[in-house]
Amino acid sequence: MTKKYLLKDVCNPKQWKTISQKNFTKDGYPVYGANGKIGFYSEYTHANKTILVTCRGATCGTLNISEPYSYINGNAMALDNLDENIADLKYLYYYVEYVGFNNVITGTAQPQITRTNIQKMPIYLPSLVEQKSIASILDKTMNVIDKRQQQIEALSVLKQSVFLDMFGSVKTNKHKLKMAKLGDFTSLVTSGSTPRGGRKSYLKEGIPLVRSQNVLWNRLCLEDVVFISEETHNNMKRSQLKNRDVLLNITGASIGRSVVYEGESYNANVNQHVCIIRLNKNINPYYLSYYFNNDEFQQNVVNKNIGATRQAFNYTQIKNFDILVPNITMQNDFEDKVKKVNEQISLISKSLEQINKLYDSILHKAFNGELFNEDIKV
Repeated sequence: MTKKYLLKDVCNPKQWKTISQKNFTKDGYPVYGANGKIGFYSEYTHANKTILVTCRGATCGTLNISEPYSYINGNAMALDNLDENIADLKYLYYYVEYVGFNNVITGTAQPQITRTNIQKMPIYLPSLVEQKSIASILDKTMNVIDKRQQQIEALSVLKQSVFLDMFGSVKTNKHKLKMAKLGDFTSLVTSGSTPRGGRKSYLKEGIPLVRSQNVLWNRLCLEDVVFISEETHNNMKRSQLKNRDVLLNITGASIGRSVVYEGESYNANVNQHVCIIRLNKNINPYYLSYYFNNDEFQQNVVNKNIGATRQAFNYTQIKNFDILVPNITMQNDFEDKVKKVNEQISLISKSLEQINKLYDSILHKAFNGELFNEDIKV
């Protein structure tokens, strides 16, 4: 039978003394801050695993579980002295992650969770046996999710390793590749602009407008893409994308990130923070994008060309980039290898999406009385 408690009935929310980073040690006991481990210290506050709740700032309400023998800094609320006769730690973790902290967070400019508020948070607990069973199911599902994410990360690293294996280091140039100016291989180097009306021109649907936050490392992320009208699109012909254009972020913190656009030609635009590099037949766009995203290019070219006071590339700088130019057959072979890896990533990503949906479904059923036909109503 499910029973209602207040959080203070099952644990003692507490903030511990904050220690300065200048007092951290090279090794010792891990120190947990607002968002996980931040260093080491010679002492510990908690011998056992403990649920931590970020209690200030933009990530307020984020959850972590500390390792045994850890120091927990004061910007995380520790749920101390958990009564293990009433509540299972992992079940409680999943439960509060599911219900969230919207009802206990205060402040807008600086969100925070106070001890007074979090103590009154209602908690619904079934029997310990059922709690442990639910937590076990969720743990197993999370393990599969973690493995899928690790596989995707490993395959992403593999692509860059393939690049280095095929073309080598720019510094050593062991394959004796010729060096040339990027401008010798481009038919267009340009960027977009802000639509008239600025953000008021953005729509919920229409023609995609690619911004710098959409251009990741060799990946175009359109989850938060904005749209513009067909009229605005037609008035921004210079920034209309063509299939296989190379996109390069040219301003701000994300400067230097690059990706190949693969979509319908002239059916998307970029704004002023993204450069379009259109290539001739002697340079493969995948080769160039991975060349841009290579660590050596980032360190030796991006860091040297950006301004001291403003991080930005201009078109002249871009055209004057020195690049190694392998045989085009090698470049095309590299594209084929990248696409094969991308196919694997796509399959794993689809599997990950299904598992995430399953996880969300289990959470909903577990905490709404449907998993074991118990009356666990939140």
